[in-house]
Amino acid sequence: MSPFVSRIGGFALAAAIAPAPAGATVYQVTNLTDVIWNTIGAGADPGHHTEFTPTGINDLGTIVGTAWAGPLDRSVVALIAPGLTSTTTYAAGNTGGGKPIQLDGYKVNNNNDFVGDAYTFVSSVQTTPAESFIWANNAGHLLNVAPGVDNRAFGINDSQTVIGGVEAVQYRSVPPFTLGVTTQIPELSNGDSYHVEDINDSDVIVGTKDANYFNGGEGFIDDHGAITLFSYPGATRTFANGISNDGVVVGSWSDAQGYWHGYTYDNGVHTNISMPGGVSVYL
Repeated sequence: MSPFVSRIGGFALAAAIAPAPAGATVYQVTNLTDVIWNTIGAGADPGHHTEFTPTGINDLGTIVGTAWAGPLDRSVVALIAPGLTSTTTYAAGNTGGGKPIQLDGYKVNNNNDFVGDAYTFVSSVQTTPAESFIWANNAGHLLNVAPGVDNRAFGINDSQTVIGGVEAVQYRSVPPFTLGVTTQIPELSNGDSYHVEDINDSDVIVGTKDANYFNGGEGFIDDHGAITLFSYPGATRTFANGISNDGVVVGSWSDAQGYWHGYTYDNGVHTNISMPGGVSVYL
């Protein structure tokens, strides 16, 4: 199956993608730091599958997302190069108890640095809190934002400013990132249920306020402390998931029938992105 990817606003449209081609290079990252060379090909893992959900794309056309693969069906981060001809997979090693570390990837910058979260997940149960991680300067690192508490890194710009969330607190790093050094984003950590998603090279942040798939949610733009809230006209829920360097926001909105559509938001103007036949679209 061929992928369908939207580059509007620097965000990727979630869609199915074929398994990695035979001979594709896979980087096995042990403890997120040591790189071991390995390969994976079609049919190399009988009885298991590879599924890929893209979640970010940079200006170079590199797509980042999360794949499920291997004998443990663990989640790994996959980078797909421009032209969709090669796949690079980043997988963590095991914990001391032998439990596989799962990785989810969310956004990638123009240096191919990417962010996400890491955790252990055994028999459909998450067994450790999620931890924010970054792959930068050819190495993987846990950010040590809040050990023992669920935290995730959602966005990164070209100066390596990282944004993420620790429960109700939204955080950012001071570029270039330093492990364990983050600050609260005060205007987004005041109990109003903000959830950050992306940051551009002008340090403008977007995300969703009251993010809930069942009742409500509206997009926000945080331009250095000045917050703008917006909803797609007629939507029951509006999520903002990405922002380009020229300020175009992309996201998804839900109609009264429960179908999802994509949109762009540019200087107060919404543009709808829908698929025919009632197929839901997530941007």
